Amino acid sequence: MNFIAPDDLEMLLRYHALSFKDPKKVPGQYEFSLITKNGHTRECIGNFSIIPGTDLRVGSILDVTDQRKLMNQLLEISTEEQQRIGRDLHDGLGQHLTGIAFLSKVLEKKLNEKKMDEISDAAMITELINSAINTTRTLSKGLNPITIEKRGVIDTLEELAISTEDLFGITCSFTTSGPVLIQDNTIALHIYYIVREAVNNAVRHSGATNIEISFESKNDLVTFSILDNGVGIDKKVSPGTGLGLNLMRYRAKMIRSSFEISIPESGGTLIQCTFRYKQPEEDNTLT
Repeated sequence: MNFIAPDDLEMLLRYHALSFKDPKKVPGQYEFSLITKNGHTRECIGNFSIIPGTDLRVGSILDVTDQRKLMNQLLEISTEEQQRIGRDLHDGLGQHLTGIAFLSKVLEKKLNEKKMDEISDAAMITELINSAINTTRTLSKGLNPITIEKRGVIDTLEELAISTEDLFGITCSFTTSGPVLIQDNTIALHIYYIVREAVNNAVRHSGATNIEISFESKNDLVTFSILDNGVGIDKKVSPGTGLGLNLMRYRAKMIRSSFEISIPESGGTLIQCTFRYKQPEEDNTLT
């Protein structure tokens, strides 16, 4: 136990005790951190099984620290590229469309002054350009969610639900339960991109017309889920198939969260993630 990171010790002891009482309730493998003799933290995946007929067990521990660092770097590159595209949409295409909308409005006014029949066509062009501007702004916010740092992940996910309804014309709700305050921006970004990818998959691939995003916090456990009423994920699809699913799984691993995909009895697809998050202690030091 001296080598187990303090934050993971309680979990491992609980799994150890539960493995004798009800082994089926213990996951086949789980992640935890080890502390080396030099005080360094190593991210590990452990597999432990009881030897039948005995109270002994066999286990293996795989050090995945370097793989996680590389995976984190790849995700950071992906995130930075998405944010760059979002900024380009807002500052480049968005401003360009705004200029065209202004000129179109001027043309509409001139045609109106001359009482020309083409005024209705000019008005329609202006309306379509304004619609394109709104779509560009929505896409820009999705790719570059700057509100996370300013307003937090909850407000950002609520905006995602609203923009999904506006952009795709479907029902998308967002609910919370318990005090949810994620102050770590890195964790908040991973959560946002997992939810956004799940929502996009539901809209574009499952034909969903209703999506429910929920966020729940109880003690130090945080669970967020995305439920849709689409055709459901194909059971024949092996885990890890598809770039979107892989990215969601990787992001879940980066925040040490579970990642489960299931088909509810009512149909559709349910994606659920649970992770342990301790709120930072308040600094009461007098200054």
